[in-house]
Amino acid sequence: MSALFFNAQELELLNCFNSFDVHYLVIGGHAVQFHGHLRPVKDLDIFIDRSDGNPVRVVSALRSLGFFGSDLSANLFSEMKKQIPLGRYQTELLTSPDGPTFEETFARRVMANEKGIAVPVVSYDDLLQQKRKLGRPQDIADVEALENGKTAV
Repeated sequence: MSALFFNAQELELLNCFNSFDVHYLVIGGHAVQFHGHLRPVKDLDIFIDRSDGNPVRVVSALRSLGFFGSDLSANLFSEMKKQIPLGRYQTELLTSPDGPTFEETFARRVMANEKGIAVPVVSYDDLLQQKRKLGRPQDIADVEALENGKTAV
């Protein structure tokens, strides 16, 4: 498939992350579409690197987009197992989803180009590993569809 099907708001967010040198990976449903299984996607899932200065860059990027509040801090993006929703972007930022570490996954990433924006996407094998670890019905269906080469539900 090799397409991510982002809307304008999602592209704005990713472009902003790139501008602030945020280390991230697209995972979840958009990655499933990218790797060949076209199915509905409810939101954009982004795996955020918790190391070095990345949490500070995430906060700076979000503040530039108009996010604010006392809970918006680098500490929030440094903690494990956080799921931070960005309502108006229909996006969820994840600091440590099930599966390989960020460093491992980032080293094996695949780069996509969506409307001139470079987008790092989780690799096929890492996506399957993440989906298997989650084990929810949609995740199992995604694994089966990807492994069987299905392009539509």
